Amino acid sequence: MKKLKYLLPLAALPLLFMQSCSPEEEDLFADSAIERLEADAQSVLDLLCSSENGWEMLYFLNEEADIPCYTLLVKFERSGAGGVAQFASYSDVTKNQYKLSEKSPFEVKIDNSTVLSFDSYNSIFHIFSDPDYRGEKGPMDKDYPYKRGQGMMGDYEFNVVDHSNSDVVMLKGKKRGTYSVLRRLDADVDWQQYFTDLNNVKNTLFTSNPAPIRLVAGDASFHLYNGASSIFQVVDAESDNGTLTAARDWKFVIFSDGLRFITDFEEEGVNAGQDFYYSADGMRMESRDADGNVIATIETCDPYWFFKLVNVAETSGNSAHNWEIQYDGMGAKPKEVFDRIFATAWGEAHRNVTPTLAILARYGDVLGLAGNGLSYSRNYQTLVKTFDPATSTVSYQLGDRQVNMENISEHTNGAMGEFVNYFQNQTYRFETAQPFSLSTLRMVNVADEEISFVVRYN
Repeated sequence: MKKLKYLLPLAALPLLFMQSCSPEEEDLFADSAIERLEADAQSVLDLLCSSENGWEMLYFLNEEADIPCYTLLVKFERSGAGGVAQFASYSDVTKNQYKLSEKSPFEVKIDNSTVLSFDSYNSIFHIFSDPDYRGEKGPMDKDYPYKRGQGMMGDYEFNVVDHSNSDVVMLKGKKRGTYSVLRRLDADVDWQQYFTDLNNVKNTLFTSNPAPIRLVAGDASFHLYNGASSIFQVVDAESDNGTLTAARDWKFVIFSDGLRFITDFEEEGVNAGQDFYYSADGMRMESRDADGNVIATIETCDPYWFFKLVNVAETSGNSAHNWEIQYDGMGAKPKEVFDRIFATAWGEAHRNVTPTLAILARYGDVLGLAGNGLSYSRNYQTLVKTFDPATSTVSYQLGDRQVNMENISEHTNGAMGEFVNYFQNQTYRFETAQPFSLSTLRMVNVADEEISFVVRYN
């Protein structure tokens, strides 16, 4: 080994002489490694402080199933040689109200790479990484959602993974290894209005929507349930019967123009991508591949499936499954009939009466009247429904029992009888009345589209 050690430099001498005679070449790494890291850290600091209105932060916590993720706003400002950050949130950590934090120092420093560190306490952001934060106790003294000594298991230090796009900064938590994203905010975005708009979107998608939304990727489709906590329960749409017995959890966050999953959405061999953005018409969210091709969509669930689910025999007697027929959504023909009902003395006395497709415990499906002292349990016509999965339609016939409807028809000069007959030997298809939500549906008569109704789930 010693001979080899001394022989190698000798063997290299001719090469060294040859190199010494060669023209001088440019140094590919004029700066040292530490200089390059310092330059990168400075460029990250400059970038973060360059957004005059701050950044939208899609903050993913750990992959634990029961801990949600959050959308925050953050603004970076220079302060001496460093900077200060200010966060805003509207979530359970701010008691579901808009809150703007104090300004607290942050640092862009170098480790093995560029690191963004919020190592000075901030009243909003550090809740996520505080091991003693247990969350709000539930009603009736329900247990805290998070364990002491564990908290929400978030990060306050991040490796800056990518900032090649000046409008997007990719971060990876140093401790948990979960990716989060900073997206530049437009200068005219009002922070408080931002969260108002975001909460309106969440309300449409989840809180006021009695049905799941649907993810479609090729021939596969999945129902996404209960997203209010930013954790979907996912089931295969084809086998879904509403029980959620085979549900899997998928974390996501909602942001100003779409939805991002914690990782690529992969179920049953289908990769639907990670980022979904609203389509131009606002009717769906789309995931695209590197070439811009749509590979998956998130859209409204099948309205026929949902209407059938809450109107099958097993739900009889559940008064929560009612559909109120909206006056403003009636087609031309039924609206003309209802106007004649209101033109009568009976109609004037019951101006706010609402026709309702309901389920009565003893008699099943009924067309009833509710409002202004009238109850559909005392004023109704029984109905017989037939579901046709092949055409996604529902056929109606009048049943053999009615209570007070004939009497009301006489008092409205027969107009109520005409209205009831829109459900005699009639077939309807069901459409979405608003994007992403089935809180309202449109029923359209297959034989005559001027006979249509907008029904609201109650």
